[in-house]
Amino acid sequence: MKLWIGWGLLLLSLLMGTALIGLIRTGAELLTTIHPVPAQLNEAVDDGDLRFVVRGAHCGIDQVGTADLGQRARGEFCFVELSILNSGTAARIFDATGQKAFDAAGATFLADGAAGLYADDRNRSLLETIEPGRRVRGTLVFDVPDASHLDAVVLHGSASSPGVRIALGWVASGNG
Repeated sequence: MKLWIGWGLLLLSLLMGTALIGLIRTGAELLTTIHPVPAQLNEAVDDGDLRFVVRGAHCGIDQVGTADLGQRARGEFCFVELSILNSGTAARIFDATGQKAFDAAGATFLADGAAGLYADDRNRSLLETIEPGRRVRGTLVFDVPDASHLDAVVLHGSASSPGVRIALGWVASGNG
């Protein structure tokens, strides 16, 4: 009888531990996807030690790079031009591929790191370590369906941060 009680308590402890881990993961997902700090175009906003300013956005680009060395969009490319300042005391790396854009219907698009390499010469700066006090400028590239209308981008200073949601106004596609 005592053996069954011991096993029962062990099983109950394992189940409660598994449930607690699930709740922690759910909480972390909610913090990083639902509650980013809101901001507008040309407004400086911080996420951790990185200060973001989105300068503009435009869509309707069919190809980045050259015909020989480039990439064609599956739909169309949307460019989001930004500057990033490291306001902290340690070097930081900005992960361009961890950034998201949203259209008016709520669809999510991840930044296309490969297309971003071809977007313009300034993009290389987004791949570098950002030293304290240094500002870099670059372009995030999103491959979206034709006739999409981007209305926000969520930028993260780190993978675990809540991020900042920057309203883009209404960025129509070149075809829409």
